[in-house]
Amino acid sequence: MNGIVKNSLKLLGLPVLSEPVRVPGLTFDQPSAEYIELSQQLGVNRIPIQLCQLAQIVREETMGTYPYDSVVQYLDKQAAALSQSTRERWRTFRWCWRPVKEYGHIFHGRDDGHFSCEVYDKPIPAEVLPTIARIVARMPAAEFFVSDIEEFKDPFLAVTIPGSDTLFVIERWEEPSFR
Repeated sequence: MNGIVKNSLKLLGLPVLSEPVRVPGLTFDQPSAEYIELSQQLGVNRIPIQLCQLAQIVREETMGTYPYDSVVQYLDKQAAALSQSTRERWRTFRWCWRPVKEYGHIFHGRDDGHFSCEVYDKPIPAEVLPTIARIVARMPAAEFFVSDIEEFKDPFLAVTIPGSDTLFVIERWEEPSFR
């Protein structure tokens, strides 16, 4: 986001989200080969090990991540602003993470009420699809979610693994065009 746009949004009192960050958002260190082998022998730590592997893939295959808590605050503010600006005083806008496709199970995610089982039904830009493809090629179990607010055109793409409540927010675009 360029400086003029950021300053304009600040002047209008609209929330501003920073650009993705490179490493600080990913604190998952790769475990040693011995740790992985022993965990596999014992049948434990499957999700934490896969999260470490996914974090490494995200570091290598994306431009960085958006801090999850900052994304949540941004989307909460956008939903509140939409709710206040509507002529229909009874209408409240909410946002949620929606899966990009059916995954065959219910994703519970974080216990913050921001998850839906309904598949994201808007087009994902062609520029974002190669990022998804690169991650899936390296980790076929990866699951992708898009933030969605009715009548708001600024979704985020997040990735996780089955059974985890950790999301890495890796992309953002403006509908219908990219970024």
